[in-house]
Amino acid sequence: MPEGKRRARSYNPKLAGMTLHLHRPLRRLPSRGRLHAAIVVSLAATLAIALFWQPLARSSADDTADNAGLPVLALAEGLSYAVRAHAEAVAGALAEAGLDSGPEGLVLRDGQEMGPHSAYILKPLYAAAGRVAALGAFSSGDMPIVLRLERAVPVTVQEEGLAIPLYSSQKTVGEALAAHGIRVRSYDRVYPPPDTPLSAGLQILVRHARAVELTVGGQTSTTYTQAHTVGELLAERGIEMGPRDELGPPAATAIEDGLSVNLVLVRVRREVEEEWIARSTIYQDDPNLQSGTSYVLDWGSDGLLRREYHVLYRNDRPLSWTLIAETYQAPQDQIVVRATYVPVNTTTVADCGSFSYTSSLTVYATWYDPASAGGYITATGIPVDYGVVAVDPSVIPLGTRMCIPGYGIGVAADTGGAIVGSIIDLGYPDGVIPAWTTRYVQIYILD
Repeated sequence: MPEGKRRARSYNPKLAGMTLHLHRPLRRLPSRGRLHAAIVVSLAATLAIALFWQPLARSSADDTADNAGLPVLALAEGLSYAVRAHAEAVAGALAEAGLDSGPEGLVLRDGQEMGPHSAYILKPLYAAAGRVAALGAFSSGDMPIVLRLERAVPVTVQEEGLAIPLYSSQKTVGEALAAHGIRVRSYDRVYPPPDTPLSAGLQILVRHARAVELTVGGQTSTTYTQAHTVGELLAERGIEMGPRDELGPPAATAIEDGLSVNLVLVRVRREVEEEWIARSTIYQDDPNLQSGTSYVLDWGSDGLLRREYHVLYRNDRPLSWTLIAETYQAPQDQIVVRATYVPVNTTTVADCGSFSYTSSLTVYATWYDPASAGGYITATGIPVDYGVVAVDPSVIPLGTRMCIPGYGIGVAADTGGAIVGSIIDLGYPDGVIPAWTTRYVQIYILD
């Protein structure tokens, strides 16, 4: 700017050392800036300088009032414009540099775009690079403000029913949305796709997925959907409703963010219950069969009670059982044939005479009388007398008739605590001296 047009004003320390990028279609006013070739060359080294230079702090001498304005370096379309500006907004500073951002101008602050009427606040590293680049342009050596103008294109974003006009210098749809703070998640839909090159007048549709709490069969999960209704949501997830299923809210309900959908699965299943009934065993006697032998005439079979139910389940929990069929198969008895023939032997014993017997047994025989027994009445209720024999019923059943050589005929009619196993005790009446001596003897079972 010509020196005659400079206006004295207080120096604003907020604005020093700040770098700001402006993106817009350029309309250049008549050039009034000072062109310095050294500035253009030095800009190529800005990134390298920024990696090694620490942010420069203003000295106490720089904090004094600078009535000549703030140093501004504007870069546009490959050209550089250096000027001392008095404006605080982006558009005013550009105008003093001889440039017009136009109404569509965008400002990039720390990677974020702003409007042309925003106050510019510069990053220290860019300010440091600007100082190096502009030392030859400003005699005072003040740290300049570097503004970069780039071409932007107008686009329209349709989001949640709203049309948002934007200007962006980004290369793709996805980059433009990100630069304007429009977050697109993997389950959101963007048309045209995010990798589509950005062009003027492009219409961009952004449809954000809704978060829905979906419960199916008692299992709950959070799902993100593009569906418009609950019915579309189920179809989107491949869930088919059964005729008895319970859905809440109804299928026609519009999807809203945070909606809870509960699908109760109601199923009717056919189930069978079987109960086996054990067969019985019956015996048939065969008098012609040798004693101690037997055989199975008919194995028979177990019975079966079979019931069929319709069981109603709600989310895999049984609620009711309905009997639809019942069949009964009766068990068939098992038939076993056993022998009843008992061979009969004949012998003669002096004390018993001639007799027939079924078996013989060697036992240890003692004697007793009412006095030694402690009473007159036996276990079967008859008096102790000659012919009464005390036995172990598990060896010789009570009531069995037998021949005891040296004693005679006896009947198993009494028991005793010491009479265990193959031991018998021969009864005598009171006052009779026994002629028996305790010994082993072979006895004969008569029946």
